[in-house]
Amino acid sequence: SIVVELARITDTPTPTIDRFLESIHPEDRAALLDRGDDDIDRQVNELRRRLVVQRVVREFQKPPEITDDDAKKYYDDNPNLYSTTQIRASHILVKDEAEARAILDQLKGDPSKFAEIAKEKSTDKTSGAKGGDLGMFAQGRMVPEFERAAFALKPGELSDVVKTQYGYHIIMVTDRKEGERRPFDQVKEQIKAMLRNKAIQEQQEKRYADLKQRANVRIDDMVLDKLEVPQGPTGAEHTLTGH
Repeated sequence: SIVVELARITDTPTPTIDRFLESIHPEDRAALLDRGDDDIDRQVNELRRRLVVQRVVREFQKPPEITDDDAKKYYDDNPNLYSTTQIRASHILVKDEAEARAILDQLKGDPSKFAEIAKEKSTDKTSGAKGGDLGMFAQGRMVPEFERAAFALKPGELSDVVKTQYGYHIIMVTDRKEGERRPFDQVKEQIKAMLRNKAIQEQQEKRYADLKQRANVRIDDMVLDKLEVPQGPTGAEHTLTGH
């Protein structure tokens, strides 16, 4: 409520505010509350903005319902996931899909240039310095989109362009150690959590895009190009994403 939030802003207990207002004559109370005060107006406007933002964020983060059937379908549709299989893979990460497809076309003509191109063009500087090499890893270390594509590859194969929240990837598997698949009951809750997080992220992106469109917000692409890509979730060795 407004009283609760005002109590938090002013560090005054809510019951104290209520008792103070109740002790004032109704006419005097009305005059007090209606009196103009720039500082109070500023705090009320800030409070209104904060409450609106909190409500919007709560709506964005409302978790969707993921059923056991949803999890089983994902499990059945992705037979290469949820096993003890390990792979060694390299990737090239760029921000633009058109650039990623141009690089993929180049690699299809000469896969031996993968390491050279990764060093030159990958925005994941950690792995790029090693020719794109991510080392050997098991499932549960990379974001789901990346993992689905990587574990479907055989040694020497190139992926198609893979889109994740970090940009556009081209993946090449260089080694593979097969393992056994874990039973569905062992990974059901893990899959449901991953699908829930993925759905929340997608609905947030859609609603933010709708808000920007309705507000006519313009994005400065030159500023975006200067931003550094966060290291880790797709190229570092300490990525856990709910898988």
